[in-house]
Amino acid sequence: MEMRYYFPFSFESNFAQAWTAWYNPGGNPRTEKEEPPEATKRQMALYDQIRVTPDEAKQVELVKQIMEIAADQFYAMGLALPPNSYGIVKNNMKNVPATMYFTGGPWLNPAATNPQQYFFQ
Repeated sequence: MEMRYYFPFSFESNFAQAWTAWYNPGGNPRTEKEEPPEATKRQMALYDQIRVTPDEAKQVELVKQIMEIAADQFYAMGLALPPNSYGIVKNNMKNVPATMYFTGGPWLNPAATNPQQYFFQ
């Protein structure tokens, strides 16, 4: 699960870098540390528990607690998506879907459309 959107635990989090530096001392020398509020520190403690808990059911319960805090804190609001775009496909290239779905993050277009199944006729 991508936790960086629910609380600032890594330098890949898109907000609260000073809190991330507090949680990860020595992780980014360019960011000044700032102690986060209690709710965020609670999330960090829950995440630390997840990382050492082998019981999957317990991990799920801990993640739910992190999510409940995130819902109350509402750290990040995703408002912007990439604009509609277009692509050009040669007429003899087959099995390419008519629509490419946006897939942000580490799985960028056209990955979700299984390009390994495209072929030339």
